[in-house]
Amino acid sequence: MLQMSTTTSKKSDQGRQCELAVNSATESSEVTIFENHICIVAVLIVFSYIGALIRVYVQRGLSYAGEPVASIIYPQFIGSLLMGAAIELKSKIEPWTHTLFIGITVGLCGSITTFSGVIGGTAQQYFNSGDYDREKIQSVIAGLSLILLGFGLAYVGFVMGRHLGKAFHRRNIKLVYATPVWFKRKQITKIDVLFIFVAILMIAAVICVSLLVHTERGVIFTLIFAPAGTLIRRWLSYLNKKHPRFPIGTFIANIFGSALYTILYLLPGAVEIDYYQCNVIAGLIDGFCGCLTTISTWIVEVSFMKTHNSYIYGGLSILIAEILNIIIFFSMGVPHPYINKCL
Repeated sequence: MLQMSTTTSKKSDQGRQCELAVNSATESSEVTIFENHICIVAVLIVFSYIGALIRVYVQRGLSYAGEPVASIIYPQFIGSLLMGAAIELKSKIEPWTHTLFIGITVGLCGSITTFSGVIGGTAQQYFNSGDYDREKIQSVIAGLSLILLGFGLAYVGFVMGRHLGKAFHRRNIKLVYATPVWFKRKQITKIDVLFIFVAILMIAAVICVSLLVHTERGVIFTLIFAPAGTLIRRWLSYLNKKHPRFPIGTFIANIFGSALYTILYLLPGAVEIDYYQCNVIAGLIDGFCGCLTTISTWIVEVSFMKTHNSYIYGGLSILIAEILNIIIFFSMGVPHPYINKCL
């Protein structure tokens, strides 16, 4: 009886060891990630629409008289929170579908957050575009406060998102990335086909709405221009691999987008424009510039760099964008108080 018990115990132990060995082999398995550019374009179009709409309506919903902080702050926190969670869950999402991971991080989070919106907002505070009853030094303090809140809360959101992501089990999977191709039928999954189909439907819907609906034209133009901003940002991101210590692609997108944002913001006060042109400008600001520039990706880059490089890259990104915005304000000769004829 004792011998049978001992034999059973040994078999049980061997079974557990075999189970652990199988689990260990599964968890340490290697997965090859394939990327078809046509699928990436489709998923980025879908999520750029969603991200831009979230940003626009969150800002609208949280903008009110006497607000303690500017409404532009909230999308930065939300997008960075989602980005942090996605980064931690990468080993769960990518083996299932690489396309979805790119859609969430580059498309959704990158379009919810906007570097140009925060930088443009600080310049507006410096020059007191709202014509508030305050001293010049108070305007400077207001602008600096917006920088601290915008980028600070984005970083807090990113850290919180990573904590949430770690709450879920992560498999130790080695991801090997194959050379991206434009189209290879064997590598396309059912999810890829779904995103291509949804992208076509959403593009058709935006075209129909733009032709038939005559209200909320600013939002409609935002949707028209949003995919272009996201796709250009994605294309520029390939430059980052050549300069890992200073992601030049994200840097170019954020600096150019921030400068264009301020030019477009000041344009209605500098020249005569009509209602239609006002809506186009609103679409370019919220859609193109908003999706071209990103804080969530910038936060990821700064967080995973060496400390020295992160301070150089992060500091120069903010400083150069701020200087350009100030130069634009002065060069366009906008009078004070600033009157935006589109409002």
